[in-house]
Amino acid sequence: MKALTPAEIDAYLQTRKWEGCSGAYAIELPHDPYLTVEEGSVSNVIGLPMESLEQALGWMAQLPSRGRSDG
Repeated sequence: MKALTPAEIDAYLQTRKWEGCSGAYAIELPHDPYLTVEEGSVSNVIGLPMESLEQALGWMAQLPSRGRSDG
């Protein structure tokens, strides 16, 4: 995250975009003005690593169903 001046912080707070956000900030995709993910996954920074979830769900889809009814 880039260093913000007091004026930039005040301007951001006035937008009220921080309300309801964990850590008082929500990443703006695709071009965030304050944050650059230099390594890894943006979804991991947000909090749910979609690439890992996709792998886990793919693995789980191959498991035999047990006691599940389709109707």
